[in-house]
Amino acid sequence: MEAATSQRAEAPHCDHLVQVYSRSVDLAEAAATFFATGLEAGEPLVAIATAAHWPLIAERLARRGWQADELEADGRLHVRDAELTLEALSDEAGPSATKFRDVVGGLLHEVARRDSSRRVRAFGEMVDVLVQRGEQAAADVLERYWNELAAKRNFTLLCGYQVDRFDPAAQALLPQIYRSHARVLALPDDDRFAAAVQRAFVDVLGDSDARNVYTRVSRNVGNAPESQLALMWLNAHMPRTAAQVLARAREHYAAAAAA
Repeated sequence: MEAATSQRAEAPHCDHLVQVYSRSVDLAEAAATFFATGLEAGEPLVAIATAAHWPLIAERLARRGWQADELEADGRLHVRDAELTLEALSDEAGPSATKFRDVVGGLLHEVARRDSSRRVRAFGEMVDVLVQRGEQAAADVLERYWNELAAKRNFTLLCGYQVDRFDPAAQALLPQIYRSHARVLALPDDDRFAAAVQRAFVDVLGDSDARNVYTRVSRNVGNAPESQLALMWLNAHMPRTAAQVLARAREHYAAAAAA
């Protein structure tokens, strides 16, 4: 029994989190909180961030009492540029499984080797770099590589996706994001977004049909909030109506933000 318990404790495990955001400040806050939590637990950090976002994250990390340059000097923080790292693990066909294992897997292995008793805490934006380029197929491949690595190593991973939730094209992308991650982090404006979406559903579909959609999606077990599930369902089954709902929701959201 003791041997079985030990094997379970040592089994690879990854908490795969995602922050869907539209404002860079929200991503920076989420990543800084994510890193600060790890530092308080003594966990080493890996940041594969864009050149635009890393200074914002480091600034907010400093507000929490952690200086990025000191952490790097101590070997507790390892920073890589997302676009350069993506280039290093790609070939002519896109992200390479072998190169991913060598570049990213090798980095996590080296960081974990210094203190095998602590889980590595990693933040990555490479998948979103591909999404922003319009390379969705390559992004899905890279997300799969992360999940395959998660089956072999112990680490906590936070991904960032920049998404305009009121854009119909984004609503087509979001189901894959939710499927690929164990948990979606909340945003400060989630309640305002949910209220705007609910009002828009009633505006466009009427009260009865709006309730029917929400009732339908409430049966789903997933990590997406109910308002987002309703939008994804409507976009998949009634795309023209979804576009109207999203436009009205954007108006309601903007009005509430200005009030």
